[in-house]
Amino acid sequence: MRLSDTIFLAISKKIDVHINLKYFRFQTGGKSLTLNTYLYIEKKKENWSIDSVGKAPHKQGHTQKNELFRGPAEVCKFHALAAFLAYAIAELTGKRAMVKPTINCYGSQNLNSVLNGYEEGVLIRAFEDAGALQVNIKANV
Repeated sequence: MRLSDTIFLAISKKIDVHINLKYFRFQTGGKSLTLNTYLYIEKKKENWSIDSVGKAPHKQGHTQKNELFRGPAEVCKFHALAAFLAYAIAELTGKRAMVKPTINCYGSQNLNSVLNGYEEGVLIRAFEDAGALQVNIKANV
């Protein structure tokens, strides 16, 4: 590990994430954010845009609910998960954090019924895509 990596790890914000099929709870310092595991998306021309993360959208329109871990999806579930996590990280660290956060995941085994043993790898990759510096999978507490 390079010296700069050690320094960034030492100063990065730590976010604890408690994982459940229905919701994720994010905590850091005195802040807490609980998000249901779905997005509302809307097709605009040939692309999809996210209207709401973990809650019903403010505007009523042509949005579709996209469950991250249940049912069919209009968009790639992995990319939807990464967008979901990026939203949570931005909410807790500020939109333009200078140092990426360190993520501590608790309860990854709660996703085993849908990810069939791949939950740790999927979560690590999705958190990294969402902007995490390091992802630690912890035993459930």
